[in-house]
Amino acid sequence: MKKQYYSENDFELIYHATFHNLAKYVFIKTGNFYDAQDIVQNIYYDFYVHLQKTETKIENTKAYLIQMANHELAKYYKMKSITLETTIDQLDIIDRIPDDFELELAIFDKVNLDNIWQSIEMLSEPNRSIMIGRFRFDISYNELAKIYQIPETTIKSRVYKIINELKNKFCK
Repeated sequence: MKKQYYSENDFELIYHATFHNLAKYVFIKTGNFYDAQDIVQNIYYDFYVHLQKTETKIENTKAYLIQMANHELAKYYKMKSITLETTIDQLDIIDRIPDDFELELAIFDKVNLDNIWQSIEMLSEPNRSIMIGRFRFDISYNELAKIYQIPETTIKSRVYKIINELKNKFCK
């Protein structure tokens, strides 16, 4: 007989410790409260089922849940057939910035988020699409390089340059 590593009490503790951050993360990625609710519910259901089957300890449950969220969000975007162009017009500006966007952390108290996205929308193509793809849709640098058919290092340097310009503009 297999020995379970996690009990139902462990699940409840993990759930209460991670729910707020995970729900916020998913909501910001979807921009839709009801879709986010469904996704978070699916994540915790799958996580609970996984905990009932696993015989090993998960080293970092928060990272594990974020990884599960990213998989669910990928399915969500695929199902919704979201493209960069149509989504930018449809979402509110504040919902475009993901939870882990380092610029938001650096200047959150100093500037209105609308100003950040107005500045990003003023960028030339493909810089604007690169920033939106990277920070709204979590498209990897490697994937962006394939999309734009330019080296990954060029993508990274553009992103870092734009972030530094925005920091200089809004943090002074």
